[in-house]
Amino acid sequence: MLKKLKIRYPNAEIKTSPTNLSNMIWFFIDEDQKYFGIPLNEITPSEIELLKALFPTTHNRIDLNTSCQSKKWFDYLFNDHPALPDEDVKKSFRIIQFSISQSEETLDVKS
Repeated sequence: MLKKLKIRYPNAEIKTSPTNLSNMIWFFIDEDQKYFGIPLNEITPSEIELLKALFPTTHNRIDLNTSCQSKKWFDYLFNDHPALPDEDVKKSFRIIQFSISQSEETLDVKS
């Protein structure tokens, strides 16, 4: 599947986790366990809708954490930026991470 998509979108990227979130749309290909990212300027809205139907897990532009410091950390962690954001080195940080493996239909959610 990835080979065929790469032929259609030659500038696309194949990665184990999505990067370049500001100018790419990412689809998770289950059978290959990889993310396939297509530059937004190389895909039409109808192609996006078709790919969303085929590959429901998508990652596109994220507008969260748009502060200057957040962007520096994002670049450092995900875009291979070599420099650690030095103004934040002596501060403390809180990281929260979790994963839910059940679908919404089987998850017992109580308000």
